[in-house]
Amino acid sequence: MKKTLLFFVIISIFIFVLGFTKIGLLEKENIKNFSVLTKGAYLVTGIGNLKLDDSKPLISTPFPISNGTKISSAKKSGALIILGTGEELGLGENTSIRFLNNKKLELLSGNLHFLNLSTDSIFLKWKNHNFIVKDKASFSIIKVKKSKNLTNEILQIKVEEGFITSLLNNQANILKKRFSYTLNDNGIISETQLLPPPKLIEPEDSKNISIDEGSNLIFKWEKITGAKSYNFYFSYDPLFINPKIINTKDTMLSLHITDFQESPVRWKVCAVKSTSQKGICSKVRNFHIKNLIQILQLWKTPPLLEIEEPLTPTGNLVIIKGKTDLGVNLTINGEEVTIDSSGKFMHILKFNTIGEHQIKIVAKNLSGAKKVYTKNVIIYER
Repeated sequence: MKKTLLFFVIISIFIFVLGFTKIGLLEKENIKNFSVLTKGAYLVTGIGNLKLDDSKPLISTPFPISNGTKISSAKKSGALIILGTGEELGLGENTSIRFLNNKKLELLSGNLHFLNLSTDSIFLKWKNHNFIVKDKASFSIIKVKKSKNLTNEILQIKVEEGFITSLLNNQANILKKRFSYTLNDNGIISETQLLPPPKLIEPEDSKNISIDEGSNLIFKWEKITGAKSYNFYFSYDPLFINPKIINTKDTMLSLHITDFQESPVRWKVCAVKSTSQKGICSKVRNFHIKNLIQILQLWKTPPLLEIEEPLTPTGNLVIIKGKTDLGVNLTINGEEVTIDSSGKFMHILKFNTIGEHQIKIVAKNLSGAKKVYTKNVIIYER
């Protein structure tokens, strides 16, 4: 009886101490299903298909992980792993890692994201390299195809905050804050300065949004010098597994409230310098959608489709301008048409024969609801 009482006292103290570290983070990220494990174990919140040691499926989480355990994630899956000492580890899709001991991990494939809120370090191993990781960083294994029969791998490291020490052949390299590095078996190949994270302006964090306030949501962020465009991400899970990505050259984006089918919605923005150079993402914000059932019913209604009149031929060409909802599939006479970040579009139809022709414009949203516009025009010359 005394041993049982002592056990509960120890657990209570541990829960109290840990509650000021990682539990607050978990509740903030709306992860309700968690439990406190003993020191030295790991807390895993999984999304999608996870496997232990290439065989046993990890279905129920949280789950304690012992040393030597290998965890693999399939496509469109991942996990949030909390080490017993307080560090947070994000496991990306198609990733495999092995836990060597309480403070050391081995990256076998895929990608990891570190958020270390404590003063301790995490040790990461990849091929010939050993790393000491503090604060925020991401590690991604990239497969570089050399020939049909040979695939070479390089490692990309994005240092967001703090610093990383790379150890190879008893030589230490300090990887600088806000830089991206690529490495092979022999060492560092290149380094590139990362664009800083954009500061988000609106909507404010944790805002409650109602359909009564309007059907469009406006997202704004500050301009980043050197950015060619921005990637806007939104997701319904805290790990951003398989997020929706919209690329825009503006620092503002307008989305229809029916573009969101769950609540809360998490979003973030990254500046983009080039196709291969994406900057550090902003902090994650979230918003809650009130009257979600009403909005989902609205989502099943046909989308907006406005056409600027008149559609008057110029020779054998007809210029078509209009506006529709974001996220819809828009076709004109069967050809898919691009919509800009405000929902506007412009398309030029060319007819090769004289006589009467039909213009058919179809806007269809993800629910299958569609709106159709048709008009006949007469072409007098080719």
